[in-house]
Amino acid sequence: MITREADYAIRVALCLAAHPKSKLMSAMEISEKMFLPYRFSRKIIHKFCKTGLIGASRGKKGGIFLLKSPKNISIHDILEIFDPKSLLFNSCYRENNHCPRKYGCNVHDKMKSVQKKLNDKLKNITLAELSGCQ
Repeated sequence: MITREADYAIRVALCLAAHPKSKLMSAMEISEKMFLPYRFSRKIIHKFCKTGLIGASRGKKGGIFLLKSPKNISIHDILEIFDPKSLLFNSCYRENNHCPRKYGCNVHDKMKSVQKKLNDKLKNITLAELSGCQ
């Protein structure tokens, strides 16, 4: 199950993907449109800005915008930022986690196959597809 933060992050990104590029959105607009708590939206937007997926400009005509095309941002990309643990089907595949039963374990190979399919599926679900902006 993904965290509430990851769910909200997906909604923020979807809102921006569905919005015309020519018009910037404020954090308040995104919060209202996506039914998100304003303070939480600001936190998510700030975290997104640090990653380079979302940009922000200040001032009277400022606002928030996607830095990449919606077709180049996947659900996997967002989960990697906001909830990387949700991407792990099995703890064997955590980075720097060496499973002592890795070799000679029939379960490990099967779980590795499932993990790959999960990652591939999430990498192929883009904001463009979800927002209808293909």
